[in-house]
Amino acid sequence: MAIEIKSAMDWSDVEGDLIRQVARVKDPLKRIEAKKVLDNFGPMITKLSMLELEARRSSSHSTRKVDEQLDIINQSIVELEQWITLLLLI
Repeated sequence: MAIEIKSAMDWSDVEGDLIRQVARVKDPLKRIEAKKVLDNFGPMITKLSMLELEARRSSSHSTRKVDEQLDIINQSIVELEQWITLLLLI
């Protein structure tokens, strides 16, 4: 089941789900690596939050940059979930 976010506000729920998935990885070294990858989402979410704020403040309300950042984050979430699944299988 692929999880995704639609705004920066969704991150806390998704992050909790990903943390639970990472905790299930048995190999301690791989679990640490997965946690590091998960930590890398912080700056991406911060950037998304700033872009959302700029989009709301601007007169054009253009969401192109927000949508691009959401695509990057959601693709990264999918890749992390796939990697976690692989780690759980080995």
